[in-house]
Amino acid sequence: MTILTRFDYSHLKIDKILKRRPSNWSGATFFGGIKTSTMCSRLVTYHKSHPDEFEDGGKMLTELNSGKKWIRWLDISNEEGYCKLLFSFNDQQVDDRIIEDKEVNRLAQRIPDTHGQRTVLHVIIKTEECEKSSSNLCVQYVPGMTKKHTKSLFESLLRLFEIEDPEFWKESDLVTESEITCKPHIEITAVTSDDIV
Repeated sequence: MTILTRFDYSHLKIDKILKRRPSNWSGATFFGGIKTSTMCSRLVTYHKSHPDEFEDGGKMLTELNSGKKWIRWLDISNEEGYCKLLFSFNDQQVDDRIIEDKEVNRLAQRIPDTHGQRTVLHVIIKTEECEKSSSNLCVQYVPGMTKKHTKSLFESLLRLFEIEDPEFWKESDLVTESEITCKPHIEITAVTSDDIV
């Protein structure tokens, strides 16, 4: 049976932003952007450096909706001009009727020993710089996977940078020259262009 797979196209923008802003803060809030090529190369390095974490169903990245949904990272491949990531999206809040309709779906299956559905989730990131009106992110449409969950997925991936490079999220304030801690600021904007393909 042929399964129609829909993909949503967006523009992904990632910046370093001040993690905690003191009440008397007068310095900068943003500390530079993170290129998609940098993000992808760091994720490939992480994947190669920690192969044991990807055994037995992939690396647990994030739990959502009080543990009723979760995302596991399965694989990554870096190609010329783009990066492909593979995840499994597990959803215990999925409607039973959706599971029954997808009995023969090659991308989705029941979660063993519990109610819910596990779906393969494909994400493609363009590593070449592009305008904000063009897409550099392509995410497979999966029922129950919202834009908020996609942002949470990227936040979890970006937090892994700290394991390889503890100084990655540290910056120096230009005014006080004190060391500050940053966190990822992620913007995902829908676009009509599908030029990532």
